[in-house]
Amino acid sequence: MRCPSRSPAVALSRAEAALIEVARVLRAYGLSVDVRYAGQSSIDAFRGRAAEHLGRPGSHVIVNYSRTALGQDGPGHISPLGAYDADSDRFLILDVSRYKAPAVWVLAERLFAAMAEPIGPDAGTRGFLLIRAPANGSVPTQHF
Repeated sequence: MRCPSRSPAVALSRAEAALIEVARVLRAYGLSVDVRYAGQSSIDAFRGRAAEHLGRPGSHVIVNYSRTALGQDGPGHISPLGAYDADSDRFLILDVSRYKAPAVWVLAERLFAAMAEPIGPDAGTRGFLLIRAPANGSVPTQHF
């Protein structure tokens, strides 16, 4: 799999590919998805875009981050964000593996660092998806 923002000769890492695959599935259901890599973004851009999306009906944010960078067990992980608290500058990660890790509030800077951690030599970083429902609110009900 190749990344359009990179040279055609550079293959995507597994974590980068996973983010693109999630985006493809969401787009198949008619959602608008903006893929952002932490290495091509900044903490301020992430905080602003994610907080804005979380405050808008029909918009969501999914993050791909290093669990070890947050002191959790396991490698990389993909989970939705549930909220942003501006007073404490924290995001609520709604872990999809609740048996492994409960929902947790994480400092924005720490979460961004967990997304920006290099995946490996000559590889990119993890990132986040900014998701919006169609303007008419109608999402196709097709199933795979």
